[in-house]
Amino acid sequence: MNAILLAEHVEPMLLEMLSQAGLTIHVTPALKHACRLATLKEARLFFYNEVKESEIPAIQQAIAPQAGYFVEILEGESTGQEYIPDAILPYPCSLKEVRACVRTGVRFLEAMEQASRLQREILLCQEDVKQTEEYRLTVTSQLVEMTAQLQSEILKNQEMEAERIKLARMDTILQATATLRHEINNPLFAIKGSAEGALRQLQRLNAEEVREIRTAIERVERVMRGAERIHQVVEAFAKVVVPTTKDYLPGMPMLELHRLVEASEPPSQAKAS
Repeated sequence: MNAILLAEHVEPMLLEMLSQAGLTIHVTPALKHACRLATLKEARLFFYNEVKESEIPAIQQAIAPQAGYFVEILEGESTGQEYIPDAILPYPCSLKEVRACVRTGVRFLEAMEQASRLQREILLCQEDVKQTEEYRLTVTSQLVEMTAQLQSEILKNQEMEAERIKLARMDTILQATATLRHEINNPLFAIKGSAEGALRQLQRLNAEEVREIRTAIERVERVMRGAERIHQVVEAFAKVVVPTTKDYLPGMPMLELHRLVEASEPPSQAKAS
């Protein structure tokens, strides 16, 4: 592991012990050079001696965002600085003490690196959760829109089906009307013609004969009125455009033709019927 030793004077014995502890030491007396080395060598383990307390934040900023481990090499009594280092290595010291200090620093840096990695993973997980939630909201919105469109299509299809059934029924009514008109009018015209001819013959008889056959005349007239009534019903049935119904019996509807028949009758016939 790369390490930086920031000091004006370096004891050769100290350098030897740090090397034996598994460190590659980069020595510099200048703060700017130490910051540059921290960036170039990716060094996060610092040893320093007689460094001004105000210079420590500059070194920490140079190795950001990765944390560093700062060890103060203390020769003699403490300088009484307010900045508290991560560890203090009294000098002179033994190789065992140097190795223990280095192991502690390495473990600290590994723990910090693991914590940083876990933090990055947490941020990635949070981003994944955010993207998943956004995707869920997007899918939910799309489903709501698709459901609304489907409901609209269903309603439209229902309306079209109802209109199709209505037109089919109307077409059936028109076909039935044409059939009834043809099949009823032919014999009806024969009935009316025969009744009118009989009535004219009866009306040419003298008064005495008329009195004797008055009942026959009334019956012929009733036949004519009935035939006319049938003719008007058939004609009214043929004029139906929008059918309306009324109950013939409970649960048994029938077409409403009464008003159409009355509208087509002459006043005298409408009253007589």
